[in-house]
Amino acid sequence: MIATSQKQYTVKDYKQFEEGDPRQLINGKLIALGEPAPTYGHQGIVADILTQIRFFLKNNPIGEVRCAPMDVYFDEKNVLQPDIVFVSDKRNNIIHDDGLHGAPDMIIEILSPSTSYYDTNIKKSIYEKYDVKEYWIINPDNDEVIGYENIDRKLQEFYRGYEKFSSKVLKLDISLKY
Repeated sequence: MIATSQKQYTVKDYKQFEEGDPRQLINGKLIALGEPAPTYGHQGIVADILTQIRFFLKNNPIGEVRCAPMDVYFDEKNVLQPDIVFVSDKRNNIIHDDGLHGAPDMIIEILSPSTSYYDTNIKKSIYEKYDVKEYWIINPDNDEVIGYENIDRKLQEFYRGYEKFSSKVLKLDISLKY
């Protein structure tokens, strides 16, 4: 990902771009994707995780899951597009036609060479600040999974392993190789 300008932008500016534009608004800067699209492996992990969560939610209707591209509006200077988001029924008031307006309960990011710095640093600090309850980072190169839970607006690592993880928010075991 690369910054497209040093000017400070807001949601109003962001909404002027066409649907499908590959930029995100991070700390008032428009950030463009450095790759044309995620890799085949990246998309496979997204599909496998999404399938497992959707199947679980059909039998346990406790919320909604979605995948990128979808806007998540945290404030006037931060509009992100996480790979996977879960919103519980208790927080479904953040769901709007144009995306989510507020922090989802859980976010999962699959690292890419062009996004890993943002996912592990900048976006992580935004998720922490806005009280995302659970944040997962997955490295598709080695199937490492790192889980964080938000305690008093601090994301604290509670899991590090490979090929699988257990979401506390969903109370669900998830495998990267579904």
